[in-house]
Amino acid sequence: IDTTEMVRISKEFDEENPETRVGAGDLLTVQSGHIGETCIVPDRFDGANSHAIIISRLKTEIASPEFVSHYINSAVGRKAIDAITVGSTVEHINVTDFRKLKLPLPDISEQRKIGDILSKIGDKIAEEKRRKRKLQKLKRGLMQDLLTGKVRVDAD
Repeated sequence: IDTTEMVRISKEFDEENPETRVGAGDLLTVQSGHIGETCIVPDRFDGANSHAIIISRLKTEIASPEFVSHYINSAVGRKAIDAITVGSTVEHINVTDFRKLKLPLPDISEQRKIGDILSKIGDKIAEEKRRKRKLQKLKRGLMQDLLTGKVRVDAD
C-alpha cells in the first residue's frame, strides 16, 4: 500500500460508512486507475476506512489471501481482469463482475506454500530495487564530483 498520497477522512465519514472499513488480511483491488492491482491489508491498517476500492474478505480455510493476491496480480489474473474491465473514457471494474471472477484454488496447504514462496521472492525483488536506487544515487553523486573536478583522478 502506497501511503504517499493517502487522504485522511473525517470521523463522521468513518462512522457513516462502516461497510468500507478494512480488516487485516482483507484484499484490496483497485477499481479504476491501476485497475486490478491487488494487495493484502497489513495489520497496521486494520480498521482503516477505504473509498473507491474493492474489498474482498476471503474464507481463509479455502482461500489464502497471499495466493489470491499473487494470482490476480499475475499475467493470467491480469487477463481475467482485462476481460471484465468496462468503460471507454475511464476504465473500471464493476464489483458485480469482479465477484464472478473464477479463480483456480488448489488445496489450501499448497496455496499457502505458493503464496509464501512468491511473497519471499517479491520481498527480495523489492530489496534489490531499493539497493539499485541507492547505488544509482551514489553513482550520480560520484559522477557529479568527478565531472566538476571536485574529485581529481590520478593519470597513473
